[in-house]
Amino acid sequence: MTVETTSGFPPYLSLQAHRGAAGLAPENTPAAFRAAIALGVDAAELDLQATKDRVVVVIHDDTVDRTTDGRGRVGDLTLAEIKRLDAGSKFDAAFCGERVPTLRELIDLVKAGGNPQFRLNLEIKFAEGRAGQPPDLEERVLAVLRECGFLDRVITQSFHHASAAKMKRLAPGIPAGLLVGQRRQPADPVTAVRRHGVDYYAPHHSLVTSDLLRMLHGAGIAVVTWTVNDPADMRRLIIAGLGTLPGDGIISDFPDRLVNLRKFWK
Repeated sequence: MTVETTSGFPPYLSLQAHRGAAGLAPENTPAAFRAAIALGVDAAELDLQATKDRVVVVIHDDTVDRTTDGRGRVGDLTLAEIKRLDAGSKFDAAFCGERVPTLRELIDLVKAGGNPQFRLNLEIKFAEGRAGQPPDLEERVLAVLRECGFLDRVITQSFHHASAAKMKRLAPGIPAGLLVGQRRQPADPVTAVRRHGVDYYAPHHSLVTSDLLRMLHGAGIAVVTWTVNDPADMRRLIIAGLGTLPGDGIISDFPDRLVNLRKFWK
């Protein structure tokens, strides 16, 4: 059942910081997540891969080339090799020395932030042509969550829909979603969500319309959309009905803009 939005800010809209707060600090670094926590958003989205020695780390690309001063595929480098890389200077010299965190380190950072309601949105990454590598990435992610006592503070999603379905099978209590981009859209989103046994639909914001929201919400399926950086797009999505069903969310590189929108919404 949906809740109509009139003059008030939508009651169920989760404000989520993309890759920590990628517009404000180096993406997927401790600095970015500290910024997100300090802003008071509800959650932070992040990307997970495994190193050569099978440690789960927080990094978006298949390689370290774009975001660090190193080179090479994440899966070909050990944790020790990745930890030597500077993940901050390419964003700004003020962030020199930022490192690629492990999932365990990031959970510790969130716990230290002192907000027990703050959640993490975990994107399980895969590379074109190497989907599901390593084959036990999902199990390794869940092992860290269990060891850290963090299972009840996450949701998961993936462009590799088989991985999203696998996460849901392995951990039925954790909400899981299908990431969908502009180039590959299922003909029937409701059927796609049902077929994979997951909970929510996560399309690029350009794909979200009032009709799509009515269809998905009518089926009891939440929508978490990305990466919404323009306040005008944020307003459009809210007016279309985003945030009227529990589980709805909006992900942004600039979580400060989301916070300001909620604070000054009219």
